Amino acid sequence: MRILDPTTSVERVTVAATSVTGLAGQRVALLTNQWKSWDAVTEMLASGVRERHGARSARSWDIPISTAAPESVLEEIAATSDVALVGLAN
Repeated sequence: MRILDPTTSVERVTVAATSVTGLAGQRVALLTNQWKSWDAVTEMLASGVRERHGARSARSWDIPISTAAPESVLEEIAATSDVALVGLAN
């Protein structure tokens, strides 16, 4: 008898993220999954982080709805942002 095991071992990777104590002076990236409701929330967040929390800038980035973001987009976000806010809505 041959037994086929569909499971595989998973390599666990731990990445320590830097804590964010505030948004004042920060460049904020807002990642949107292109759902219309999240687009609306993203617009409100962008003005809120600038006006109420003193963020230096807030820029929206469109991430494909059903696939991972291209590595080049993630690299650009990392290079031009201090903080990223990611959300889903539908």
